[in-house]
Amino acid sequence: MQDPSWVVILVWGTWLLLTILIDGVPIPFKLYFSNKTRRKVDTGVKDDELPEVSVVVPAHNEEATIGVCLESLVESEYPAGKMEVILVDDGSTDNTIKKAELFEPRAVDNGKKLRIIKRPHTGKVQALNTGLKSTRGSIIITIDADARMAPDAIHNIVVPFVREAEVGAATGYIEIRVPESGIHLDKDTRLTPTTIGNILHVDGARDIEVITYLHKYSASDTSTNRALSLSPLGSIDVDSSIREDNDNPQIQ
Repeated sequence: MQDPSWVVILVWGTWLLLTILIDGVPIPFKLYFSNKTRRKVDTGVKDDELPEVSVVVPAHNEEATIGVCLESLVESEYPAGKMEVILVDDGSTDNTIKKAELFEPRAVDNGKKLRIIKRPHTGKVQALNTGLKSTRGSIIITIDADARMAPDAIHNIVVPFVREAEVGAATGYIEIRVPESGIHLDKDTRLTPTTIGNILHVDGARDIEVITYLHKYSASDTSTNRALSLSPLGSIDVDSSIREDNDNPQIQ
């Protein structure tokens, strides 16, 4: 009878070889030891060319994450006086609002406007629509309350609107961090496991596929111009809205 350990070695050896051939670095090393430094890209767009933006953040009982989210927004590198953050509290019963209010002075110090809108709990979709109708910027960005924006993310996501008048919507990619499990997935890592799982179809790859599935892009993390967002096309349909959430995404 064949020693089953040889089967395990063969499967994992094949998987590691394929990851090296496809991506250059074995996935386990990228999952647990990736420490790549993001390089800031010179977009060529100056601060005085950038339009005013509104960032809408719907929240319901997000006291555990709202601090990190708002900190990343009020500390954004987007120029002072050109950015407002609208937090729409959807009837939270925890300390979401109290934690959010702590960031109002810092927002003022950094030339940002932080507005907190309180409403009864009717769901994320209605909260988003309330936020959209309250915006003043020419570019509207929506993110989840458990997301963290990279310092230059808002600048980078607005640049396409400045360069091309025809652009109606834009989005960045989401880098997933789950601190309690030690998982850190960047864009390249997320794409590779799906490919490997489809090739091998073995139990060992199934867990990787599950991780990849859990970190899909969210339709709520995107930006549009004001005309599109406030038109009937830009409003959010309660029945067809996507209700998936990512675990601690960082938008870049």
